Amino acid sequence: EVFEKCKAEIERLKAKYPKAIEGPYGIGAMVAFVVEEGNPEKTTQFVKELFKEGLITFTAGSNPMNVRMLPPAPVLRDGDIELA
Repeated sequence: EVFEKCKAEIERLKAKYPKAIEGPYGIGAMVAFVVEEGNPEKTTQFVKELFKEGLITFTAGSNPMNVRMLPPAPVLRDGDIELA
């Protein structure tokens, strides 16, 4: 359920920015997506901006570099994913 909610929100962003976001990918609560074709500099900057806004994510992989997150599934409340 967590992945499906995150997937829906990433799909919404993907529709708004179709050339900037690829994915989402994941299983269980782990969620990943690619920003700006996986460009390492742009992906790292994107993750830093997310952190400034209070969202903890990390980079993973290379060629392409991904943005990953592992939402705390047991404590999520309705609306948390949409808010993020």
